Parts: sequence; structure tokens; C-alpha cells
Amino acid sequence: MFPPQKVAVTCPQCRTPYSVDVYSIVDVRQEPALKQKLLRGQLNLSVCPACGQENPLSAPLLYHDPSHDLLALYLPTELGASEMERQRIIGELMNRLMAQVPSQERRGYLLQPRQFLTMQSLMDAILMADGYTREELDKQRARASLLQRIIAAVGNEEVLRTLVREHDGELDGPFFGFLTAVAEDALAEGKEQLGNALFGLRELLLSMCSFGKKVLATREAVASLSDKTTREELLEKIVAARDDEVVDALVMAARPLVDYVFFQQLTRRADSLKSRDKAEAKRLERLRDHIVDLTASLDRSAREAMERAADTLRDILGHADVREGVRQHEDEIDDAFLSVLSMNLQAAQQQGRRDIFETLRQVWDEVQNVLDKESPPEMRLLNRLMRAEYPEETRALLAENRAQLTEEFLNIMDGLAAQLEEDKALEAAKKMRAIRAQAVLIA
Repeated sequence: MFPPQKVAVTCPQCRTPYSVDVYSIVDVRQEPALKQKLLRGQLNLSVCPACGQENPLSAPLLYHDPSHDLLALYLPTELGASEMERQRIIGELMNRLMAQVPSQERRGYLLQPRQFLTMQSLMDAILMADGYTREELDKQRARASLLQRIIAAVGNEEVLRTLVREHDGELDGPFFGFLTAVAEDALAEGKEQLGNALFGLRELLLSMCSFGKKVLATREAVASLSDKTTREELLEKIVAARDDEVVDALVMAARPLVDYVFFQQLTRRADSLKSRDKAEAKRLERLRDHIVDLTASLDRSAREAMERAADTLRDILGHADVREGVRQHEDEIDDAFLSVLSMNLQAAQQQGRRDIFETLRQVWDEVQNVLDKESPPEMRLLNRLMRAEYPEETRALLAENRAQLTEEFLNIMDGLAAQLEEDKALEAAKKMRAIRAQAVLIA
């Protein structure tokens, strides 16, 4: 591990002195979370505690990703270092890194690090090592530039509408994916006002552009479904839809209803129209074939995701140190993995395999720790509360975090309880409401 060093800085905006953590070595294998922090521009970033001003620090950084044979050195030009000083910095960082690389893993790429003068060029090299092309990176930068222009136009409706009209084709799925990621990053960094403003901007743009109007139509169609929707009602909605995106969303949202009987009913409807409306009969036949292909693809993807998750879990369990195993697979923790882990936990408990259950429980706890790291403080506390025993452990946690028990936090608890009830997770909803009652008393 390469811990950060405390460095004293002075805010250029308000002249407040404070200290920040500065990393000089990032080894992705040892600390994979630092890679994402670097790519989001959050590594070696100082934030003034007095005025909130953010300032990137011009500090040397040695980046090591053994999975891609990548060793990169960022030496910012702002340092103004002489050649002798540069060589001293390189030698010092290389010696520190090599001291922790086992001799059997020392390969040729470690002999000469690739050098970069700008952080952007370093990030490009990291992303290209991950498989991104130069064209994809240029498109991402274009999205970022467009988003900055749109943000600057907020408050001036005429300018904003002109921008949307001129760039309607660029306001597509990848653009909104990028905007959502920026908003989520802001919330994860504790910038709640900015994150909420960006989510609000996303909804405004969706209502204004061509892609967005399709998204909103899809949302409306999916929102019309409920746990009481019948196969026949779903069939009517799908037949009435004139947009493939809406059809796909309905099928994905109500996949269990799209079964053999559903296809029989759709086929009978198409056959009944052949003598009086051949065009509509053909449309329904094409619709049936499209849904057959879609469901086959969905089922295949689901199987593959579960197989990958099972492989990941086996690999984690193969480590002598479970924590290390989870840390090495942080990027593979998703809904499929959590589902596989949960099923294995239940099976071990039902079979009375206490040893296996305890190991899997340790994996679960470590996974929750990983997820907590990426969550805003409020969600981290809620996750801890839901894992704690009620009422003693939850009461202690609430008392320990009394400062977070604001009206907004209580409202979040209300919303989550309502969502759990809607999802039929009644026991979890009941616990959430009980903990909220405790929070009201403690606050």
C-alpha cells in the first residue's frame, strides 16, 4: 500500500491554510478505487474547508496497472523541475514502487515508465489501456463541452432552446448517460445542491429534445404497469405501442408475462387480421418476431451475467484473505453478483453448512463495505442501520450519528420505506419505519 502524505496548502481564493492528502503512487492492484478517483478528477484535489474552492494540486504521480502492463509517470510542467530534479523524483518513486513488486512479477514494462506532462494525457492513456479508442475519448470530451455550454445557458430559455435545437442529434443516450454520471459523482462527493441541479437539468432536457421525448414516452408506458397487470393487458399495451423503444421497455419490465401463452395470443391476433387488414397482420408478425429475439437475448444475457457472478464469487472464495479477494473484484460487484451471493448464503443456511455460511457472510460484509465507500454519507448510515440488530445496535448507531438525523434524512427514510413496501419487501419496510421512529426520539 502507498498511503497519501499530508501537505499544507493555502487557498488561493480566501487564503485559508489547511492540509490535504496527496498521493504520489497509485497501484491499481492494491487500491483499485483510486483509479476511478483519478479518472473523476478527484485525486490530489484540494477543497478549501472555508470557501469550498477546488484546486487541483500539481504533484508528481506514478500510476501502475499490472493488468495492462502500464506504468505511467505524471510530471506536471508547473513544477518547473530541472532534469536532475526530474530524475531524482523518478528514481525515488520507482524505488518505492519496486520495493513492493514481487521479483517474479517484475517485467520489462517496469524498466521505463511512460511520461506525461498533463493529467488529461495520463487519463487518456489509462482509458485507452482499458480498451477505449481515441474516437470514443474525443466524443466524451465533446459531450463534456456541450454539457458545459448547456449549464452556462440555464436561466436563459431562448439560448437554451437554441442549443437544444442545434444539438438535438447529440442529445442521445450516451450524452444523458454522461450527464447522469456527472450528477451521481456530485452527490457522491457530498455536493448535494449541484447533483440535484444536474438531475433537474436532465429532466428539463429530456422534455425538450427528440431522444428525451422517446424516453419520457417509455417511462410513461412502464409506469402504467403494476404487479396486477395481466398478460392480456400487457399484450394490449405492446400492440398499441408504435415505438420499438416502448415495446422493448414493456417487455423488459414485465418479462415473466411474456411467455408461451402470450405468444399464442399475439399469433392468433395476427392470424385473425390476415383477411381484412394484411398490413396490420404483417406488423404484428414482425412485432412477434422482434419480441422473440428480444426475450432470447435477455435470457441469454441474464444467464451469462449469473455465470460471471458465480465465477467471481468462486475466485473470491479461493483467496486466503476474503477482504483481499473482494478488493480485487470491486469492479465486478453488481446486481447479478449480489443475487448469486444471496442465493448461496440462503442455501448454506438451509443446509446447515455453518462454516460455508460464515465465510459467505464475511464476503457479504466486505462487499457492503465496498458499496458503502461509493455511497453518500446518508446512504452509508442507512445501510449500516439496516444491517444492525434492532433495537439496541440501531439505537447506538443513531446516537453516534445524531448530527446526521436531520429532517431531510428522516424524509429519505420515509421514501425508502415506501419504496420497500411497493416492492413487497414488507419486513425491511417495517424495520426502516421502526428505526425512523427511534431516530425521531434521538434527534
